[in-house]
Amino acid sequence: MHSPADFDTWIETLEQRLLGGMLSDAMAVLNGFASAGREGEVLTPLMVTTIRRLELRWRENQITTNDVALAFATARHLIDLWQSARQQGAGSHFAPEGAPRVLVSVAPGDDHTFGAQILSDDLRLRNWSVDLRIDVEGADLVTIVSRQPYDAVLLSVGHDASLAGAGDLIADLRSSSRNRGIIVLVGGSGLAQPFAQYHFLGADLIAGTAAEGAEFLASRLLNDLPYKRN
Repeated sequence: MHSPADFDTWIETLEQRLLGGMLSDAMAVLNGFASAGREGEVLTPLMVTTIRRLELRWRENQITTNDVALAFATARHLIDLWQSARQQGAGSHFAPEGAPRVLVSVAPGDDHTFGAQILSDDLRLRNWSVDLRIDVEGADLVTIVSRQPYDAVLLSVGHDASLAGAGDLIADLRSSSRNRGIIVLVGGSGLAQPFAQYHFLGADLIAGTAAEGAEFLASRLLNDLPYKRN
């Protein structure tokens, strides 16, 4: 394929392919990006930036829910295909041993999944081990956390009603976790500024966007820095 002249054009090109549900064409964009030797890294900067651009355009009502649903379904398939090819080529796992392990879940009773999917894809592209749970009860989340040593749990909230009982759920997650230093984040379109009003939830961060949540986790889990709950 013809190579775009700059990074922004690569993003726009991939975005168009994803919005059109054109999986093979989207893969061709990634292959072209790899052949161009952009930035040393191939998938991560291009896919993460495109995912965040789609998220922003959807939040600003520039694209419809159907548009973004098709784009993210295509993106997730594309990531899986690229992950499979990478495993076969390198002979190693996509999430290496010792990679941060996180549980991303839609808040119990919520049916708004885009935020969780966006954040899950962002973290997977960083080679993190991500367990995405879309439809799970609070008690089941507590059981899952009690059995797996997650570094962090992220709850995506699509509407205010989902906050009912969220504080108690977060407390239960902390007390049952096999990792006593577990980090808990809450984010999603159901939250409104000022985020300080959600202090009662007991989360380590209230994230306004998937990008903010991902960067917060990267700074804490990869650099082993102390953190302060907001």
